[in-house]
This record gives sequence, structure tokens and C-alpha cells, in this order.
Amino acid sequence: MVDICARLDGLPLAIELAAARIRMLTPDAICARLGNRLALLSTSSPGVSERQRTLRATIQWSYELLDEDERPLFRRLGVFLGGAPLSLVGRVVGLDDELEMLERVGSLIDKSLLRRAEEGTDGVGRIDMLESIREFALEHLAETSEADDYRERHALAYLDLARKRNPV
Repeated sequence: MVDICARLDGLPLAIELAAARIRMLTPDAICARLGNRLALLSTSSPGVSERQRTLRATIQWSYELLDEDERPLFRRLGVFLGGAPLSLVGRVVGLDDELEMLERVGSLIDKSLLRRAEEGTDGVGRIDMLESIREFALEHLAETSEADDYRERHALAYLDLARKRNPV
């Protein structure tokens, strides 16, 4: 059960929806199916609001509250597995103006779709996205024509960072 809670980012709704699957699946079987948590975690219980019937619906509700400038940024940030230093975020998502990047990232943090992660050893701030939310962001990025472009930008930014830290 600890693995399930950890894989679900400690989100109460996600844990509650996973617990409902115990009637049919063992904890190990649930854990094995969490690769697609947004599809697995749902309920048809009466009295539950539509927005809380699935983890996907809850995240979709938050996504729909974003303005038109925030949605592409949110989707693009899904490429960062395990978070990212702010120094790379603007470069990968195409925000060259640091103040604008900080404002937009700050807005997503305020809306609980991103979080400020621990600072790296170099003192540079980092952002992070819960894996459940990241899965949602990646699904929406995949629906656009820009998915491959942002995956490539991400890979090139980290390749450049690796080369700077360990020149050949």
C-alpha cells in the first residue's frame, strides 16, 4: 500500500479511487496498473460530483481554469520528468524573457499544477510536477503537433548541460 500511495503522489482522491479497486485487485495488481493511472482511477459511486469521479476529471477541471497562455506552457512542462531547474525551463518551453517565464511558472504553482522543488546544489531554483498531473500534461501535449519538438528541445537542453558540466 505504501508503494501505491507513493506512486499516486499522496493525492487523497487518487488514493481513495485506488482503494476502491481493492474489491477486485490485489495491491500488487493495482500498483502494476498505475502506469496509466488516469484510466484506472475512477468511480461510479452515486453522490460523487462529476469532477471527482475520476482523477482525470479533477485535473481537467483545473486545466480548464487556465487561461489560453497558460495551457501550452502547462502541456510543454510535461516533458520534464522529475522536475527541472528554472534555468532550463524557459529555454525548453520557448520563454526567453526570464520575468515572463517566472510569472507564468509562478501562476501554475499558485494553481497547484506545479510545485517549487528543492534547490539544486548550485542554488538554482527547480520546479516539479506531480506524476499524475505530468501524465495528464503529456497526454495533452501528444494531442498537439508540437510534442516531438518539445521532446527534442528537452533532450538538446540536457545534452548541452551535460557537455558544459563534463567537456570532452
